[in-house]
Amino acid sequence: WSLEITRSRDLVQAEALAMMILCEVVSMLEDAHDDSTNLCRLSDVDVRCLRKARDLIRSRYTPPPTIGEIARAVGISATKLKSGFKALFGKSISQYGNELRMGRALEMLRKSDIPILLVAEALGYEYQNSFTVAFRRYFNVLPKDYRRDPMILTDAAPSLVNYDS
Repeated sequence: WSLEITRSRDLVQAEALAMMILCEVVSMLEDAHDDSTNLCRLSDVDVRCLRKARDLIRSRYTPPPTIGEIARAVGISATKLKSGFKALFGKSISQYGNELRMGRALEMLRKSDIPILLVAEALGYEYQNSFTVAFRRYFNVLPKDYRRDPMILTDAAPSLVNYDS
């Protein structure tokens, strides 16, 4: 009889624990929804500033401007710039800038015979090795291998920034 009571008590405790976990998950989801709703509250002025910021990053991604420089140039706070950029464009400013650099790297490697060292320098890397590591981390392929066979990335390449939008 005491074995059944223990099992029943264990079952009740397990149910209670499951309910606590479920409540915690629901609470976290509500908090995340509230955060994303707050991030998406951008005025028309904010959206124009953020688009200017994107255009600035596109024109000066090597070397990339700092968050402070971008914020001052477009007339928005650094905090609003970071959170608004991610909300509007779906990626952080550094992710966006890195995608631009990697896209330009692909172009340069594919369309020219410029040595990889000069490609690295043109993209703002101080050392060729830093560029090689960044390229490999992003594409999982070495720049020299991509140059030999650009088709190596046809299926595995991450999506890059669309320069036109």
